[in-house]
This record gives sequence, structure tokens and C-alpha cells, in this order.
Amino acid sequence: MLKYNNPYKFDLADRERVLDQYVVNTDTNHWYDDPEKFVDYDKEHNLNNYFINLSDILDAEKLITEVERIFDHFCLGKTNSKLIRAMHDVWFSRQA
Repeated sequence: MLKYNNPYKFDLADRERVLDQYVVNTDTNHWYDDPEKFVDYDKEHNLNNYFINLSDILDAEKLITEVERIFDHFCLGKTNSKLIRAMHDVWFSRQA
């Protein structure tokens, strides 16, 4: 039987090699040159994705607005703004 053995732990000495191999030289980088590629792929495959700007994640109020829009888009009900703000505060406090 074949077993997939995906490496998930790396030595600190291999940091540069791992970054180059899995981040810098990955074959998916061309996707990130143009945001329209995501939109086109979405339309081509009849997907119902909802896109937001990553910068909106940094500001709690913008994030809450976007989460509310996402909930409306997918008919998920009412959002809990207080919880989102509290979780954002925890997340943001742990960023470098």
C-alpha cells in the first residue's frame, strides 16, 4: 500500500530552502499577479464565491461589514458583531 508522507516539520536550518521551494518558486504564483484570474475562474466553473480585500481583515469595522455581506450573500442569518470584534482583537494582538 502506498502512503503519502507529506513533510510538515522542517529544521530551522532549512528555513530559506523551504521558503524558496514552497512559497517563492511555487507554480501557483501566477494566480496572484491579477485578481481577475480568481473572478474568471469563479465564473468559468459556475462557483458562488465571495471575494474581499485582504486589507479589510486588518480593520475590525471593515471586517465586520464584510462578514455581514458574506452572511447576506449566502443567506447565513444574522452575524454576531460583538463576537467578531472580540475575536478580531485576539487575532490582531497576536500579529507581528
